[in-house]
Amino acid sequence: MTSEMALQQAQLERFLERVRREGGAEPPVQLDTILLPHQQRRFRWIKEHVTGTVLECGCSWGYLLAWVGGHAGLDINPQLIELARLLARNREFRVGDVRSIPWEQNSFDTVLLTDCLEHIPWEDVGVAIG
Repeated sequence: MTSEMALQQAQLERFLERVRREGGAEPPVQLDTILLPHQQRRFRWIKEHVTGTVLECGCSWGYLLAWVGGHAGLDINPQLIELARLLARNREFRVGDVRSIPWEQNSFDTVLLTDCLEHIPWEDVGVAIG
């Protein structure tokens, strides 16, 4: 294990311990879920269809963003954004709501909303994709 990997592992363990201690936070998506065959097919399809600079809304800890070689991620959960920043220092992550994206319009060529629209009220979906 490289020293960078060991550092990331230690940071991850501290992060997860704090999340467990503080409670109430949504835990990161489990790797077992991501590795299911149907998820892998979905990920490959997404990777084949993104172009240019990529923003992922509802990015969790940045696993899909990393897979597609994306540039920035947005999630409403500050603890998941903190974890994403620990795991991918070369990407920009912000805490925010998909209904009010904190970047200027047309900042990205591709915007992914793969796992977040089902979490917002129906009447706000137009705002999120507008």
